[in-house]
Amino acid sequence: MKTIILVICMTTLFFYQESLAQETQKKISTVVFVRQVNALNTGFENPKVTYSPVLSSGMGFSKGKVGTEIAFFINKADVIGFYSFNTFNVKVKPLEDDWKLVTNIFGEYCYLSSNLNDGIENDVHAFAAGLNMALVKKMPWGAIALPLIIGPTCTADGNWGMTTRCVMNLVIKL
Repeated sequence: MKTIILVICMTTLFFYQESLAQETQKKISTVVFVRQVNALNTGFENPKVTYSPVLSSGMGFSKGKVGTEIAFFINKADVIGFYSFNTFNVKVKPLEDDWKLVTNIFGEYCYLSSNLNDGIENDVHAFAAGLNMALVKKMPWGAIALPLIIGPTCTADGNWGMTTRCVMNLVIKL
């Protein structure tokens, strides 16, 4: 499983580098976003399923087929964290009424500080990679996006799992 995540992350970085090299003429787009995430996580080491509604906000940057987001989140249990979410666009399929189905490969790094969160004894570093499929409707001010995200996860101490997330994004262009 570690090999699979490593391969997905390395492939994403390769495509990211190749895409930037090919798209030097395109402008970098900058956005701010607010998202509500419904996260369902399954642990493999300690078999359990957890559900957590999460509120997140941050900034995103994209150029051509690649994008990165830097953000913070807080969940129902008042756990605060920070993350970087990186994507490579694989396919965009136009749908009716100006909606699009966007398919991305993603890689994510997440950090939970023991200083900010009661009940967390040590800092947590988590990694995820996988598939992100989103329904997107562009608006004059930005976009509405409804992603479904699925992929394996791993913490720095070796706990493996699977994440599935259903998200509601409001994106505002800067």
